[in-house]
Amino acid sequence: MQIKVSKRHHLQQVNIQLSGAKNALLHLLFASLLTEDTTTLTNVPSSLRDYHAVCDILLAIGARVNSMDDIVAITAPQKISQIDVSSSYTRRTRTSLMLLGALAKKVGILSIGHPGGCSFSEQRPFDIHLHGFEALGARVTYDDYHITIEHIADKEVEHTLRYPSVGASINLMLYAVLGSREVTLHNIALEPEVIEVASFLNYAGAQIKIDHHQRIMSIKGVERLSGVNFRVMYDRIQTMTYAALAYLHKLDVCVEGVNTKEYIAKPLQVLKEMGAKWRFEPDKNRIYFQGSKSVLKPTRITAMPYPEFATDLQPVFAVMCIQAQGVSEITDTVYPERIKYVDELRKLNFPIECQQGKIRIFGGEPYTLHAATMKSYDLRAGMAVVMGASLSDQVCTISSAEQVFRGYENLLENMTHFMHISIDTGE
Repeated sequence: MQIKVSKRHHLQQVNIQLSGAKNALLHLLFASLLTEDTTTLTNVPSSLRDYHAVCDILLAIGARVNSMDDIVAITAPQKISQIDVSSSYTRRTRTSLMLLGALAKKVGILSIGHPGGCSFSEQRPFDIHLHGFEALGARVTYDDYHITIEHIADKEVEHTLRYPSVGASINLMLYAVLGSREVTLHNIALEPEVIEVASFLNYAGAQIKIDHHQRIMSIKGVERLSGVNFRVMYDRIQTMTYAALAYLHKLDVCVEGVNTKEYIAKPLQVLKEMGAKWRFEPDKNRIYFQGSKSVLKPTRITAMPYPEFATDLQPVFAVMCIQAQGVSEITDTVYPERIKYVDELRKLNFPIECQQGKIRIFGGEPYTLHAATMKSYDLRAGMAVVMGASLSDQVCTISSAEQVFRGYENLLENMTHFMHISIDTGE
C-alpha cells in the first residue's frame, strides 16, 4: 500500500476521540482463549489491521469471534488435541507468538508459523519466549518455518528473563496461569500493557501478584478461568503521537478518552522540560496539548524499558524535535536498530542524522523539504515518515504504508486534521 502526504495550511484546533490500546488489545484477545466462557472486550479499536489479523487467527483455530463497532466477544474452541497455524496467519502480527502461552496447556501439540509484525533489523529474536517455556515445563522445538510446543508437566519454578521483554513477560504469564504450581518470574517488563493483561486474568479468576520495585511476578496456577467483560485501556502511544503532531504543527490538540496520566508520565515530563504546554483534565478524561502556545527547547532522550521513555515514541518525538531551537539527541537502548527511518527522512532533506547510535535532530535551522518517495519499515517509524512528509509543500509518497495502519485507529480521518493524506490507488 502507498499513501500520498503533503502539507496542509490553515490548520485549526483538533479534537481526537481516542480508542483502546493496540498493544493491550492484541494480548487480551489471546488471553481470552484461556477462559472457559465467552469474554467480551470493549473500547476495541476495530479498524486496526493487527486486530483483524488476530481475529483471523482465532477463527482459524476454531474460536468464535463476534465483533460489532468497538465491542468483541470471544469464545475459545473446545478441547482440541492438535493445532497447526500456518505462517500465512502468524506472519501478519508478532503477537501470534501469544498462541504458545495461551494454548500450550489446552492443546496436546501446538505448532505455529514464525511471527511477523515490525522488523527493525532483519529479525527480532523470540528465543527469550522459548527458553522461558522450557524452564516452565514445556518441550519446544523449532526450525526455519515453525515453532512447536508441548506441555509436559507443571513445575514450581523461578525463572529470570534475560531482558524485561513485554511479549515474553505476557506469554509466560499466559502459560503459567493455568496449572497446579507456583511460578515466579524475575526481571519482568512493567509496561502498562503487561499490568493490563494481569488485571484481566485476575478478574477472570487468576492469582497473579506483581512486585513493581523488584520486577517480580508471582503466579499461582488455578484450575479454570471464567469469561468476563473488560474495557481495554487507552492507547498511550497514540496519545503521545498526537502530542508530537500538536507541537510539530504548532496546533492545539485535545485527546479525549485519557483517564490517567500515569501511563504517559515520562513523555509528559520530557515535554514539560522542553517548554511544551499541556493540561490534563481527569474529571473529563481528556488532555490538551497546547502547540500554539509552546516554544520548544532541544532535549536529550534515552529510550528505555517502562517507566522510562518508550522506544515506540522515539521516532515520532524525533520528528517533533525539528521545532526545538537547537540540536536534540535521542538514544534507543531497547531497539537500537530502529533507525532506518532516519535515512528515509533524509530523502526529504529533513535535518536529521544518526552517528554512533545517537539520532541528532537539528532544529531551529532553515531547511527546505523536497518531494520524496519513502518507505515505512515499522509501525512507529512509518508514522515518523508520515509526520516528516506533512511538513513538505510537495507531495510525498510513502510505500509499505500498511505498517502504519496496523496501529492507528481511523488513520486517514485523524491525520487529515494535520496534513493532506490519501491512499495512492496507482491510477
